[in-house]
Parts: sequence; structure tokens; C-alpha cells
Amino acid sequence: MRGLIALTLIACASIINGKQEAQIFRWPYWNRNEKDNHGGYTFEYHDRHHLLIVRDNSFCYLIDAKPDVVKSYNDAATRASVEDDIISHIKANQDMHQINHFDALLKYHDPLQAAECVKHSIVELSYSLGTIATSVPQTSMPETTTAGATV
Repeated sequence: MRGLIALTLIACASIINGKQEAQIFRWPYWNRNEKDNHGGYTFEYHDRHHLLIVRDNSFCYLIDAKPDVVKSYNDAATRASVEDDIISHIKANQDMHQINHFDALLKYHDPLQAAECVKHSIVELSYSLGTIATSVPQTSMPETTTAGATV
């Protein structure tokens, strides 16, 4: 028995020395989750449940991730712009409503989300790419009448 324990410890030590992070199995290994910190928010995508979780100190924002959002979020070149757009959406307080923990668990079936959002208020955020009008500068165009004259 001691030999088995020693062999296990040696195997773990060699795995840890070979990697910068001591992760034999990623937790949660079934979720292929990815975390990213940006602008004071923690972004985490749970691919098993198609759920993007954005957290700050007080709130968990749940985004039902559509395929276009997932594609842009997983692309390293566009991830920062997607995160900036989501942060703008949060600060504009648009298309958001608060739900309780039980309803979030029933809707998304994600126990990891439930555990991560325990001491946070949960806000459901309806998001799709490019939905923030305030993040895109608007140029004022002169209005035209039906006769073609500018007003």
C-alpha cells in the first residue's frame, strides 16, 4: 500500500513539474470553461450549457450565449471587443432583469453557475452582438423631405 501511495505521489509530482498549473483534470472537465478578467469583471463561458457568466463583486450576469456570440468570444482577436460590448451593455442597464437562484438553476441547469453565484444577485442579460447603440458613435445626418430638400 505504501508503494502505491509513493508511486501516485511521484506521478503527481512529475505532472506538476511538467506544467505551470497543477491541473491534471480541468475543473469542471465536462464544461470546458474558460475564465477571463476584463475591466473589473470576470467572464466565464460554460460550453455545456451555452451560458456566459459575467461577475463583479455584487452581481452575476447570465447570458444565454448564441452561436455568433460564442464564435466571437472564443476568437482571441475579437474576445476583448465582445467583453467591452457586454460591459457597455451592463453599464447601460439595458435588457436586464433580476431572477432568483432557483429560477436560474431551473432555466440553465448549470450547477457550477449556481455555486459561483451564491453570494451574488443574479441578473439575466439578453445580449446579441452589436446591440449597444451607445457604443457606436452616431453621426447626425440631415433629414430629407420626400421632395429631396434638406431640413
